[in-house]
Amino acid sequence: MKKFLSVLSAAVVFVASAVAAFPAMAEKAVVPAADWKAVTNNSSVVSIEGTDAGTKISFANSTWGQDYMATTTKAYKLDGLYIRMNNITLPDTHCVNLAFGTQAGTLTGPGLLFLANNFGSTIFGYPTAGGDGVAVGTAVAPQRNNARLGLSFHFVRNEDKSFTVFRTGTDSQRFTLTAEQIMTFFGSEDPSVYLTMSDNWWGNGVGANNS
Repeated sequence: MKKFLSVLSAAVVFVASAVAAFPAMAEKAVVPAADWKAVTNNSSVVSIEGTDAGTKISFANSTWGQDYMATTTKAYKLDGLYIRMNNITLPDTHCVNLAFGTQAGTLTGPGLLFLANNFGSTIFGYPTAGGDGVAVGTAVAPQRNNARLGLSFHFVRNEDKSFTVFRTGTDSQRFTLTAEQIMTFFGSEDPSVYLTMSDNWWGNGVGANNS
């Protein structure tokens, strides 16, 4: 009953310098397992371990995505941030949540929340914690059990202070967050963010056997 992401079933997170194209090959630094922690009501639910491929985050059965999460203990510059999740397993219609937020351990903002399932992912911007989200991105489903094209995100800051967001999954998508949206969702024109993951789409069924 393992649960979440990447090369050889690990979730590999990179911090990269900003570049103008995607997939861009910039110098990358892996965020180590030591920089993640569990945010959970039951510590046996979330497991975080370092592997040769990166950081592997696993979840046992859970029933509500808000309660069972893993988060970075440090914030990273959104500009140039590149995250890759490989070998994703999502049986049936189970989902994963990934937030880029100004606070650690929350899925409800301020920041951006990606809700990813077998069919695609909806991206919401949250100007305040616990407020209403605003849809800002189009759907792209994760490539399940595909070490090369699981699901990836890359944020590039433009000269006009907008951000271009590149995503790769079942297909590749790009969209732009305006400078005004960046300020609204992050409270800064050049924000730093925490990464928070959970294994369930707002409690929509038991989050079992995802990886």
